[in-house]
Amino acid sequence: MMKRLIWLGLLLAFAGFAQKETSEEEEELAKFRKSFVKHEQYKEVTFRMLKAAKDDYKNKKIYYEGPYLGFQDTFPVYFEKSGFRASKYYCLAVVATSIPVMVKKKAEWKELVSQLKNGAKVRVYGRLKKFKRRPKATWLPNYYLELHYLQVLNPRPKPVSDEERAKRARFKRWRQRF
Repeated sequence: MMKRLIWLGLLLAFAGFAQKETSEEEEELAKFRKSFVKHEQYKEVTFRMLKAAKDDYKNKKIYYEGPYLGFQDTFPVYFEKSGFRASKYYCLAVVATSIPVMVKKKAEWKELVSQLKNGAKVRVYGRLKKFKRRPKATWLPNYYLELHYLQVLNPRPKPVSDEERAKRARFKRWRQRF
């Protein structure tokens, strides 16, 4: 009987520790869960609309939401020739890699990038811009989103579907090419 009580006590202690750890992660992401103050200045677009008609949204303030797929801190040559040094910028992948989300490496973004898990639902606010240099390969993106604000809608990713696995596999293959 005594052994059972000891085991029960240990289980409860570890369960409390695990809950405390997840709540600390949520507290760190809490400042990114706030809604954006200047929300009215941005036009909501779906990623499909944006991908199909990039020229219509060039230099316009937009926002869209989708799953966070990860980040890159190494870039192709034309990114660097356009002024994005790997030492000063992150390249975030939200929804897909066809429109990279570029953000300067600041303390708040470093914290977010290290805490945010792949698959978390986010909303990105920014201005769509064209790279100064054209890529040599036609499949590489010509446009990027200059990130103004990132709102975390759901920090815990849902179970991964087959379609999402395929997107992540494409992102990994894209990342390995550089």
